[in-house]
Amino acid sequence: MGHRITFLYNPPRNKPDLDCLTQDWNKRSIILGDFNAHSTRWGYRQSCAVGKLMEDFIDSSEIDFIENDGGQPTFLSFGGASSHPDLLLTHPNLSPHINHSLLAPPGRTGHKILMTIIKKQTFSNDHRITRRNFKKADWAKYTSLTENLIGDLTLDDNNDKALDQIVFGIKECALACIPRGHAKNAKPFWNDNLQSLKEDRDRARLSAEISGQLQDCVTLRQKNAALSKAILQAKRTSYQTFLEDLDYRKDGPNAFKFLSALNGKRIQASKQPIEISGKLLTSEKDIAKAFNNFYCGVDNLLMNGWRKQGC
Repeated sequence: MGHRITFLYNPPRNKPDLDCLTQDWNKRSIILGDFNAHSTRWGYRQSCAVGKLMEDFIDSSEIDFIENDGGQPTFLSFGGASSHPDLLLTHPNLSPHINHSLLAPPGRTGHKILMTIIKKQTFSNDHRITRRNFKKADWAKYTSLTENLIGDLTLDDNNDKALDQIVFGIKECALACIPRGHAKNAKPFWNDNLQSLKEDRDRARLSAEISGQLQDCVTLRQKNAALSKAILQAKRTSYQTFLEDLDYRKDGPNAFKFLSALNGKRIQASKQPIEISGKLLTSEKDIAKAFNNFYCGVDNLLMNGWRKQGC
């Protein structure tokens, strides 16, 4: 059974129908949203009608209000005022399993992002795909090691044993010469200049949140505008470089993916399950192992036939 997550936006000075939120409310329920409800309970100087309505709703229901670390505000207006319109509500049974934090606002918006992590131990039967960074591989060392480990390998009648030795040698060479891992949240256009502008913007935002002065808010908007302009220019330059370097004759797969993406088509690898001896195989590793066993069996039959014929 999954979690029931509700995202909500309540316009300013609007009295919401909160009773509908309690329908099907259970121990796996979460509510996140911008309630625009002023209450001293979450940092406002005074409570409004909507805020009092929210307080009564929380106190009269099986609902917990999850406060931010240190009661941090979630919104910074252009005038410098800080407020707390964004709330996180959970069922009491789920509250101990919630990790809650605030992320920096994206772009020029003043709203911080509520990030919620539900702590739960999960198990997956799917095998994780091993990724390798081939751009940072030491190919000269890899060639030398493979020649030493596999070059003098003696092939005999036992093909399975020879195959195991070859696979073992390739894996050992790959572990020594090809680093594992892949880029997370890769941004091809990102550079040192953008990183510097982002750090300046973050410092300006922190100053505006602490001081609340109009001049600091003006500086924040200027830093935001400079960063947005630089990001747009970097994206255009990166895209233009990609088009110039793309060779449609030699790099057909990437060209096909690129043109398909422009046409709104998603290219996904075909992962059809197969059934072997009444067992349904779904993971890539199990399917590959089944194919290897099949072809090894065919190869052994051929070898036995040749031996009987005296070849």
